[in-house]
Amino acid sequence: MMDEMFDLHNDLQDPATIPTNCENASYGGTICAERNAVTTALSKGYRKFKAIAIVSELEEPITPCGMCRQFLIEFGEYRVVMGSAKTDAVSVCYLTELLPKAFTPAELDTHRASNT
Repeated sequence: MMDEMFDLHNDLQDPATIPTNCENASYGGTICAERNAVTTALSKGYRKFKAIAIVSELEEPITPCGMCRQFLIEFGEYRVVMGSAKTDAVSVCYLTELLPKAFTPAELDTHRASNT
């Protein structure tokens, strides 16, 4: 799976659960594997997630970037399984451990309720 990644500018490949990382010269325009995996799942009708797996060829498991952490938590609290294809090291945690005090849709609901 790691060979199927499309990455022009980094030696770091990040395929999540399916090979979906797509980077370009404008890093702001990069589509991280985590966000691409979730939007692909959403387009196929999936709405509730139990976990996301992120695998790289680094020695240690890689964590999602800050933008991905916020994006992922928008869809609920679930496990993040991070692994190294090189060493078989695995780390598992929940999104709120990666992004404590996250701004989530629940905060919007609380705000809306207090304004009615």
